[in-house]
Amino acid sequence: MRALLLLSPPGRLVRRLYWRRSVVLFVSAFWQVDSFTAGRPRLDARHFHTLISSPTYRTIALRTIGIAAAVTVTRRRPRLCRLPTNAARVAPRRVSSILFVAVLLPCG
Repeated sequence: MRALLLLSPPGRLVRRLYWRRSVVLFVSAFWQVDSFTAGRPRLDARHFHTLISSPTYRTIALRTIGIAAAVTVTRRRPRLCRLPTNAARVAPRRVSSILFVAVLLPCG
């Protein structure tokens, strides 16, 4: 229970920042600047057409999505998050909270 209370605020912050950055990245994929004037931005889906039609970009995108899916599935296994708990138990009392947060927070 103590660990849950300790990690809830940083975990929420990390998730919130992750989703905001993902939305900004997705919206910027539609953004195109006119090459002649460089001052009139417009929304265009040409990048996605290039991504689908070019075999090189398609391969890179599929590999990236595959790696992201594998990482997500791996991180959702509860057995893999026992390392921070065990490390915090072995460490001295002063360091255990800091160690627990430092190791577990990137697990997200």
